[in-house]
Amino acid sequence: MDTAFFDSKAEQWDAHRTRVLRAEEIYRKIIAEICPQPYSKVLDFGCGTGLLGFHFVDCAVEVTFADISAGMLEQVCKKAATLGSGSVKTIDLTEHTVTEAYDIIVSLLALYHVDDIEKTVCGLASHVAEGGYLCLSDLDLEDGSFHYPNTAPHNGIDRDAVMNAARKSGIHVICNKTVYTEQKIIDGAVKTYPIFLIIGMRDTNRR
Repeated sequence: MDTAFFDSKAEQWDAHRTRVLRAEEIYRKIIAEICPQPYSKVLDFGCGTGLLGFHFVDCAVEVTFADISAGMLEQVCKKAATLGSGSVKTIDLTEHTVTEAYDIIVSLLALYHVDDIEKTVCGLASHVAEGGYLCLSDLDLEDGSFHYPNTAPHNGIDRDAVMNAARKSGIHVICNKTVYTEQKIIDGAVKTYPIFLIIGMRDTNRR
């Protein structure tokens, strides 16, 4: 599942209603734990078509969408062009790195696609502003069937690995919950895939 795979899927990505509903639910669970301020700068890492990040457009001063797929980012730009208000930026992670600090960094089902989870979490944490939040929602450890017959670098993620990397980077974990359960029919049987939400805060008193 490389950039070409996601580029090829980008145009029809949002046609899968499950993805849209999942992002809406994860957004609601994030907002239940934190309170975005009107001045907040938000980063949606591994954004895809921006299904999660666009929920923040009306309650933030700026939302930045970062991904390795040019096709996905093209869809983000098309959505942004229809907005009546809100500031949207994009980062192509194949050409640029994240350099700014953000009040809220979110990520939905992106981490298990990266090779080095600890390095990625630590890198994201380093861009959380003082008093800001790192909100990571991803797939719990599974047997590899979630993307069958395709594969990803990881069959889900060990939550402890995510939390340990965040804490190592000066982030205080304030939330670790199962917030969504995906169901799929595999070989005629219904399988469930829990999705977690880990939220950490950069507290100046804990650095």
